[in-house]
Amino acid sequence: MLYGNGAYQFKALTTAGTVNDDKWHHIVFIRQGAKGTIYLDGTMDVSATGPVKDLKSSIAVGMGADIRDRNEYLTGQIDEVAIWSRALSQKEVKTIFNTLNSRNITTVSTPPQCFWMENISGQFNWIPANIVYNKELTKQECFELDSCDGGLGKSGGGCYMWANSIKAKRIAW
Repeated sequence: MLYGNGAYQFKALTTAGTVNDDKWHHIVFIRQGAKGTIYLDGTMDVSATGPVKDLKSSIAVGMGADIRDRNEYLTGQIDEVAIWSRALSQKEVKTIFNTLNSRNITTVSTPPQCFWMENISGQFNWIPANIVYNKELTKQECFELDSCDGGLGKSGGGCYMWANSIKAKRIAW
């Protein structure tokens, strides 16, 4: 896991636990200030502190590869990604892990400030937190990432589209 600002400010984190055992794992990365922490299956696995760029500035976010020079690709699969606008507590990470199968995340914040990515019929869809909160997901409630204006991004970049192709407002971070 790399976080920070390109080649000039980043910190590499490697899990101490095993994730290449042909089983699904719940992995959470949290950045709070200059500290980055990885949780593996609900438990804090590794953390480190280093110089990083302010998250309020324009900073690229990626997963599945080292986005600085587009290498170090993930060998595996990613499913059900959530992005919060704040750092979760250790208790919240454990709660999400323990309730992962039920999708009931009501004991995290009220409602959680995140977008949830769900794989429905092979399509990845972003769903606003107010739809995910204490509710089952349906295809009609899903948002699909659209490539207009460069895809999902921070500070006005990107837009989302209803599954029935009606354009909706931009995602604000």
